[in-house]
Amino acid sequence: MSKTHYWLGGLLAFQLILAAVVFWAGGPSLGDPRQGPLFDFQAETIDKIVLSDSENSITLAKQDGRWQLPELEQLPAQSGKIEDLLSNLASFAPNWPVATTAASLKRFEVADDSFQRRIQLYNSESLTDEALLGTSPGFRKSHIRKKGDDAIYTIALNSFELPVRSQDWLDKSLLRAGEIERIEGADFAIEKAEALWRFATGEGAPSGELDQDKTLKLATALETLQIDGIADKAPEQEVKTLKVKDKNGEWIYRFVQDGDDYYVSRNDRKTVFTITKFDYDRIAGVVSAQLFKEKPQAEQEAKEEEPKTNGQQPAQ
Repeated sequence: MSKTHYWLGGLLAFQLILAAVVFWAGGPSLGDPRQGPLFDFQAETIDKIVLSDSENSITLAKQDGRWQLPELEQLPAQSGKIEDLLSNLASFAPNWPVATTAASLKRFEVADDSFQRRIQLYNSESLTDEALLGTSPGFRKSHIRKKGDDAIYTIALNSFELPVRSQDWLDKSLLRAGEIERIEGADFAIEKAEALWRFATGEGAPSGELDQDKTLKLATALETLQIDGIADKAPEQEVKTLKVKDKNGEWIYRFVQDGDDYYVSRNDRKTVFTITKFDYDRIAGVVSAQLFKEKPQAEQEAKEEEPKTNGQQPAQ
């Protein structure tokens, strides 16, 4: 064996020994897997979250057990989405870090002054934990770092899932009716009697059979009403009003069409919201004539012919 081979063999042995010494001495970087969750908080103790990017910041606050948007008149936020975020962070227990050097922070965009999202968690106005979300290594994944720690990990979370606009956290179901008992429109009033719908009794009540399927569609549309966002201004066009009674109370819905834009408001809130044309048409567009059950064709034709022969003797 040549001297070169001896020299290379010795160098390799030295490198192996050095690596072992670094490992057993608790050396830096990727030789040290983490044990346990990255964050120290309990999800149920968090009552405020501040989300930021390089330009914007929003606050999500929990009051009386409900998540709200302080910057949007305390309107309700998407509690399920927020609880999922807290659960994801609280249970996040990474193993091997992607990087541990200070020089890697900017490259992965998790530095204190260069990040895609900053997540600050509070309990009773006291900062409990802080995380920095950075670049994405793959689908629904992001690099994440706990403030005060240079170790960078990969978490199943994307920055676009954490928007920094309050409207994006707005509870889109906040105007949904509960289990409806009565609906009153401009030219009709219907009520639920046990499992069936009927025209409300009283003076001016229409005669005819109510179509249960059509009525159910109207009630379902109110019970599943989805808002899009908050209107920039209150529309001044003609208002179509609908009075609804459910298990929780009585509500007055106001629907407005302004060109290709559609709006809704309710008497328990000052805010005017935008909705889709689809929801507008299936609620505000309903009139009494659309709620009657259609008669069979033969019966309808007979009824139309009846005035022509009624009271007349057949020709001799």
